[in-house]
Amino acid sequence: QLKKVDLGISALQNRKFQLEVYLDESIQEVDKLNSRIQELEAQLCEEECKRYLNVSISIR
Repeated sequence: QLKKVDLGISALQNRKFQLEVYLDESIQEVDKLNSRIQELEAQLCEEECKRYLNVSISIR
């Protein structure tokens, strides 16, 4: 019965390791997506500023 407990503990430790790896990969993916979102937001702001300037110039 002690062997069963040892096997169970080993299986749980292995599963924990797998989940930690998955978590690390997920965190890296979130970081990549956040960076991409920031890039796109900056690009959008730049384009909106250009559009605003063009409208302002054409109104004058």
